[in-house]
Amino acid sequence: FLEPHLRKIDLTESMRKLYKGTMRVLLVLLHDYPAFLAGYHLSFCNVIPDNCVQLRNLVLSAFPRGMVLPDPFTPNLKIDVIPEMSKSPVVLSNVIGPINALRSDLDNFLKNRQSPDFLAGLLPRLCKEGSKEVDACKVNALVLYVGMHAIAKQQSSQISHRTAEMEVL
Repeated sequence: FLEPHLRKIDLTESMRKLYKGTMRVLLVLLHDYPAFLAGYHLSFCNVIPDNCVQLRNLVLSAFPRGMVLPDPFTPNLKIDVIPEMSKSPVVLSNVIGPINALRSDLDNFLKNRQSPDFLAGLLPRLCKEGSKEVDACKVNALVLYVGMHAIAKQQSSQISHRTAEMEVL
């Protein structure tokens, strides 16, 4: 409901209060149910406009209880040796939905790279219908899907330096 109003920079007083209330609800969710926000981060980010950085950051800062975040100021921090980096995140959103039309071609490319023209034709397939504007929902879903595929491949020790996943990204 808020999304079309939030795209405009100048909000009416009533929309400003509704935004503030939404922010408070999300803060309560972040405090009491962070796993919910973390699980549905893709759905939330797809409907939060780009100019609402505070709302987006609030959703993206959620992480499940029990997970300990590394200190980013640790000298010589190696991100690839952190155990949590090798686990796929819990994603409760429909990742496949936005990229369903290109999923079979994407899966074929990720498995055996047999379609060399797939990468060249990928960008137009990520655009909105009848437009040259890139669809952020499709890009978000593609990045998450390819990342989850890469983690699954890494866990089965089938990963090399130049993977199909890295070519897509």
